[in-house]
Amino acid sequence: MLITSKIRPAYSNFLMQSAVPITDLGKAFNETRLSLNALDNKIKEFTKWRDDIDKSLSRPGIRLI
Repeated sequence: MLITSKIRPAYSNFLMQSAVPITDLGKAFNETRLSLNALDNKIKEFTKWRDDIDKSLSRPGIRLI
């Protein structure tokens, strides 16, 4: 009983001190979403560029991977 009575408040204090405000989590989520959207757009640009080159080569047996 003595041990748990000391551990519980210490653990509770640790959780309260290490908590991240909800607004910070929201900002981080939004930044991550924007980064993923930007990455998706770059992938689409690259795919279009690769497909354009592939079409320009359009010889049988040649294909960019």
